[in-house]
Amino acid sequence: MPQRAHELLQRARRIGVVRTDHLGDMVLTLPLARVLGRTFPAAEIVLIAHSRTAPLVEGTPVVHRCVFVDRVPLEHLLRSERFDALFFVYPRPEHAWHAWRQRVPLRIGSAYRWWSVLYNVRIPDHRSRALYHEAEYNVRMLEHITGERYGVELVPPPIAEQARADVERFLARSGIAPDEPFVVLHPGGRGSAPRWTKFPELAVLLARKLPSFRIVVTGNAADVPLGEAITTALPSALDACGKLSLDQAIALLDRAQVVVANSTGILHIAAALGRPVVGLYPSEPPALSPARWGPLAQRCAVLAAPTLDAIAVEHVADAVCDLVQNVSPPLPHEPTHG
Repeated sequence: MPQRAHELLQRARRIGVVRTDHLGDMVLTLPLARVLGRTFPAAEIVLIAHSRTAPLVEGTPVVHRCVFVDRVPLEHLLRSERFDALFFVYPRPEHAWHAWRQRVPLRIGSAYRWWSVLYNVRIPDHRSRALYHEAEYNVRMLEHITGERYGVELVPPPIAEQARADVERFLARSGIAPDEPFVVLHPGGRGSAPRWTKFPELAVLLARKLPSFRIVVTGNAADVPLGEAITTALPSALDACGKLSLDQAIALLDRAQVVVANSTGILHIAAALGRPVVGLYPSEPPALSPARWGPLAQRCAVLAAPTLDAIAVEHVADAVCDLVQNVSPPLPHEPTHG
């Protein structure tokens, strides 16, 4: 089937990439969309996602358009438009069923789900073994068909000038000047991986080691107690938890000197923006380890332990200090992304 599938892709007019889960997953899926566009330039590449990821993907140059399943259900989309191929990066039985019902010619997905019979190209990768990085697993879906090897390149999210301006006003109100460096601490997470709980101690230690840097805490509304714990320990820290939209948070990350986070989407967004990052990970099981989910950043430090809180505060602070040496933050309106 791979040879036949390759021939069908070469003639395809519309190829869909289905990834409807969360932020970090989307960051690590866009490299597949980029490779598809480069390999099959005559095809329209359509990203089928959830609107929670819209600030990451709307306006990205690696796809022609985005469709959000919480606005246009996949079943309705497939009834109204012909797709020659669908890559089910996030395999869901209902999505596979709709594609099978509509007789999409190529339905590419995992070989190891109970509904995999609905796919006609089945990818024999056990992702839980973490033999590859998640972004590599995504690109391997195409490699399995073409027999070629492709590089993995993260795609920086576009940043609107309005979001940049909003962030500069937010920082200015908090006493952070346009040229003042800061470190972002992101203590929360969606819950799919364990959390390191020592961010308050880290903030205090960083304030001592890097006295010219401010500490900025990010998170959503659910992370407000985590932000309050940090500002209680370090009153000079700026708590942005629940105060920024996602597009504003992306603009803030683009201004950060270093971003410290658990295994979360924010870490992958910062890496895609080219910012230095410190990632905190469980070393086991393999499915949660940095081998599969580590940041794909040129400048990064990854600290891992079987029990996350076994990672010492001093080691995290040292990693931040190593990364800030000889690295200057971007200018607040530098048009490097967008």
